[in-house]
Amino acid sequence: MAKKKTSQPTTQSSTHSKPRLIVIDMMIGMAMILVVLGHQSFPFSPRWYNEGLHEWIYMFHMELFMFLSAFLIRYSYRQINSISDYGRYVWRKLVKFFIPFLVIGLIVAIASAYMAGAAFDQIGQIALQALRQMLLYPIWSDASFLWYIYILFGFYLISPLIIALPRWVKMVLCVASLALPLLQPGQLLGAALFCKYAFFYMLGILCGEGFEELRNVKTWVWGILSLPFLAWSILMFIARLGDGALDVPWLTVAPWQFHVVEPCLALPCFYFLGRMLMQVSWVNKVLTAISRDCFWIYLLQMFVVWTCAYAFQGIGLVGRSPFWPFLIVSTAMGIAVPIAIERIASLRTQKRKKE
Repeated sequence: MAKKKTSQPTTQSSTHSKPRLIVIDMMIGMAMILVVLGHQSFPFSPRWYNEGLHEWIYMFHMELFMFLSAFLIRYSYRQINSISDYGRYVWRKLVKFFIPFLVIGLIVAIASAYMAGAAFDQIGQIALQALRQMLLYPIWSDASFLWYIYILFGFYLISPLIIALPRWVKMVLCVASLALPLLQPGQLLGAALFCKYAFFYMLGILCGEGFEELRNVKTWVWGILSLPFLAWSILMFIARLGDGALDVPWLTVAPWQFHVVEPCLALPCFYFLGRMLMQVSWVNKVLTAISRDCFWIYLLQMFVVWTCAYAFQGIGLVGRSPFWPFLIVSTAMGIAVPIAIERIASLRTQKRKKE
């Protein structure tokens, strides 16, 4: 008698008809922790962080995040059948993503100008200049750390068209997108960033369509597929923190900072870790909470990280104590504070609705 296949645990989402995938929540939670960890570069950051941990994170973490975002775009997608449906779809994404991007970006620009000594009567001009920079060159704006929201919004705009294509066309586009960064289109309207992450967007869309096949693969197989990433990570840390430089030609893909191999190695590893960690109840709860509020964390974490840096400098701990206590506190606060703000905002919204 054949054994009945068992699927991975899921939880019902309140916003989508499809259930949440716990393993994907685990992966998003881990990716979000890496985002916050990667934003700890300060003048007092030691070499082991700047040339080791930071460099390791930046070789794959945003590609991983783009893949997961595209996966969820496809997994939670609801059919759009008319121009009016598309208009409502764009409006929802505009309100959810782009307007917060503009608001937080303007706050950062005005605060930066004020701290640099700008006069009050210059605020209007500064805000207009910041708005122009954010709309045209998001990676060069004062709030450059928010570029991902700009790019994600752009991918949301084209997703209904991409999803409607036959699967074989999507596979062809996925392969072809590997060549896009070679065009080196410049930063106007985030073009270089769209080209850089197009492959992982397309890969996420395809995996979102074929997830049933992927999750039927045995966990031990994913464990074996994780070994190359583990080996590369060890090799990189040894090279970066030793006397030599990382000299493995097959890991270098032109143009500069266009990483393909490392994120592709990381994907099965993080999926394997997700499968393993969702069996640990407290880790499951923590990573799921981070996943559910990852947008708020991404918006607000830099404010918290900067505040922690100023606080540590203000009480004279910088230089006197090891860097790792600051790293732990800053990362934990950068995650916990935005979650707390989101929960408080949600409670107030619910209270108003009841009244």
